[in-house]
Amino acid sequence: MKRLMTGAVFAAVCSVNSAYAQQALKIGTEGAFPPFNFVDANGEPQGFEVDLGHAICKAAKLTCTFTAIAFDGLIPALKAKKIDAIIASMNITDERKKVISFVGPYYVDPPRFVGKSGSPADVTPAGLKGRTIGVASGTISESYVRDVAGTTAKITSYPSLDNALLDLSADRVELVLDNAIALSEGFLKKPEGKGFEFIGPALSDTKHFGIGPGIGIRQNDKATASALATGLKAVQDSGEFTTLSQKYFGMDISPKKP
Repeated sequence: MKRLMTGAVFAAVCSVNSAYAQQALKIGTEGAFPPFNFVDANGEPQGFEVDLGHAICKAAKLTCTFTAIAFDGLIPALKAKKIDAIIASMNITDERKKVISFVGPYYVDPPRFVGKSGSPADVTPAGLKGRTIGVASGTISESYVRDVAGTTAKITSYPSLDNALLDLSADRVELVLDNAIALSEGFLKKPEGKGFEFIGPALSDTKHFGIGPGIGIRQNDKATASALATGLKAVQDSGEFTTLSQKYFGMDISPKKP
């Protein structure tokens, strides 16, 4: 039985491979969300998700290339067939599932606010009243704060998380909301994060934040979905996902198995 199942998986991967034999799978990432994804000095996408994407493609016997696109341009690029998949810490939400499909989730990372050490810890909708908040444009963090505090707080959207954090450091906003690991690794643990800390608890509103990041694909693109799902499972089962996770974060950020 085990041999039959292995053969079936192999056959599925081979059939998918034929669809991409003449063309590389084009994967879009943001390139401005370190350490998950960023662009190096040579303009090449790097980071945890880029390494993960290459591992997934290798396991699925696919040739893949990465390109950096502004976060709010990723779904339009996917729908326009400029890219074939999105690996960019894009959370799976009901709203996004109306326009694209997902494989995953492939990691967990709750959103949190960051601000100056000692800032008021109340980040409930009532506690956000009158505060200035920075968010990356097109993210679920932006959707969340606009939904719960859009009429009571001053909210500024930025092209990337890095831009929002620059204004936080310059006292132009009081709080920034984004994924906890990205804020910790990309800001709080760096020199520029001195004097700042997480403010309030992690948020767990699944209505806004979904069930975790997934690989975005076009609706009804079953070939790509099958290939990437097969590759992701292989990377998870082999322990390579955990190895990459430990390399970048010092811990395993795999989703909890049911």
